[in-house]
Amino acid sequence: MRELFLAMLIGKLRNTPTWMGQLKDESSFVGNNVIHLNAIGADPTVLINNSVYPIATAQREDTDIPLALNKYDTTNTRISQDELYAIPYDKPGSVIEQHKGVLDEQMGAHGLYTIAPQAATAAMPILVTTGANDGTGRLRMTPEDLIRLSNAFDNAKIPKQGRILVLSNEHVMDLQISTLGSYIAAMFQNIGTGTLAPTLYGFQLHQDLYAPVYNLTTKTRKAFGAATAGTDSTGSVAFYAPDAFRALGTAQMFYRAADLDPETRSSVAGFQVYGVCAPYTRRSQAAIISGKV
Repeated sequence: MRELFLAMLIGKLRNTPTWMGQLKDESSFVGNNVIHLNAIGADPTVLINNSVYPIATAQREDTDIPLALNKYDTTNTRISQDELYAIPYDKPGSVIEQHKGVLDEQMGAHGLYTIAPQAATAAMPILVTTGANDGTGRLRMTPEDLIRLSNAFDNAKIPKQGRILVLSNEHVMDLQISTLGSYIAAMFQNIGTGTLAPTLYGFQLHQDLYAPVYNLTTKTRKAFGAATAGTDSTGSVAFYAPDAFRALGTAQMFYRAADLDPETRSSVAGFQVYGVCAPYTRRSQAAIISGKV
C-alpha cells in the first residue's frame, strides 16, 4: 500500500502550477538530492569589419555550482480502523490528496519566492505600482506599470521570447478594475472566466494565490513565512523562463500500518519530498510591488 500511495503522490506532484510548467525540468540531473549547475563563462566578443589578425582566442571558464534541493515534510495524519469501517468514502485516498495539496501549495509558493529578486539591481528591477488608492491606502497596479516593467526588461537586454509574469491576486484584480468598461477591456480579460489575456505587453501571464512579500520601505524581499508588518507589500514576479528551472528529487512515504499499533488500532502516514525551483543565475528576474499613499 505504501508503494501505491507514494506513486499516487509523485504522479500528482508533477502537475505543477501553470507558471512552473514553463520552466525546464532538470530532475534527471539530480543525484543524492543535489543538482549541479554550470555557470558559463564570459561571452565571446563580436568583431565588426575586423582587419587585425590573428584573432584573439580565449578559454571559457565554466563554474560548477552544486545546489542542494529543499526538503519538504508534511506532519503525520492518523487514520483509525474504526473510521474506515464507519465512513462511506476512501479516506486513505483523501489523505493522499490532502498531503499532495499542501505540498503543492508550499513548494509552489516557496519556488516563486526563490525566483523573485531579493533586492533591486539594474538587471533585476523592483518597481512600485502607481495607480489609484484602492480605499485601504494601497496603490493599484495599472497597465502603465506593466509597460514600465516591460521597458525595464528591454533596458536589461532580456530577450522578448520567454518573459513570464506571475501576478498576485491583488494585481489581477487591479488590472481587471482598471480596464472595466473601457474599449480595451475585451483585450485584457475574459469576463466570463475572470481571467486576464494570456499575454500582455510581451509577458506570458499567470496568476498565483501565493505572492512574495516585500518591505516597501527598503524594496527588499522578506524571509519566506516571516511575520507580517506594516511595511509589507505583496509583489508580482516577472522572469525570463530559460534562466530558471525546477527539479524533483526523492520522495518518501513514512507509514505505520494499524496492525503495528495495537494501542490505537490506527495507521499513520506522512511524506517527505525533495525539490527545488530556482533561477540558474541572478540576471533576469523582477518584481512589481504595491505602493502605498
